[in-house]
Amino acid sequence: MSNLSLRMKILAGFTVVMLLTVVLGIIAFVEVQGLGRSIDDFASNLVPSITYLNDIEKNVNDIRRGEIQASYKPDDSAAVAKYHKRLYDKKDEIAKNIAGYDKMSQTPEERTKWSETKQRIDQYFVAAAKTFELITEGKHEEAKAQQNVASKKQFDDGISAVGKLIDYNSKEAFDNGAQSGHRPDDGTHDNPSHPAAVARGGQGRSRRPERPPRAGRDG
Repeated sequence: MSNLSLRMKILAGFTVVMLLTVVLGIIAFVEVQGLGRSIDDFASNLVPSITYLNDIEKNVNDIRRGEIQASYKPDDSAAVAKYHKRLYDKKDEIAKNIAGYDKMSQTPEERTKWSETKQRIDQYFVAAAKTFELITEGKHEEAKAQQNVASKKQFDDGISAVGKLIDYNSKEAFDNGAQSGHRPDDGTHDNPSHPAAVARGGQGRSRRPERPPRAGRDG
């Protein structure tokens, strides 16, 4: 009877070990599945989202530089025409970036921020176009005032909104990187093409091209 009791104890012990192994296996499987989704979201959503936003930011800055140059060189018709054309060329590029970002997976909070950002960018387009309209009409001082006040405000608001979205996505990318065991700042500072570097918004971002043009220089 004591032998039977011992065998039962051993069998019960093995049963417990097997059950624990099965439970741990299920937990590990769920964790790996979650990790896979995080990595997939990082590669297929967060990095492309930040890339689109960085491109929008760059193109808006290019428009702003051209607007400033034109307002300080209103008598240079060739330069004004070039910068005016740049506005619409860059606007087309931004429209493509916006269409790309629209397709990305977004949280409700992000969708709200994105809607506001698009509205502010459109408001800057209108303000910048007004600057060129005044230059074309020969109202050079009014054009400079438009560029320095109304347009500058719309530009600042728009570029700030884009920057906040970049920061929002960068935080998500950092959090996903931390969950996967690969923090976005590990060994990527010297490689701006690395996805983690892209997630930080790249190197040397410049949001405020507000310096008036120097003599002999062309933006």
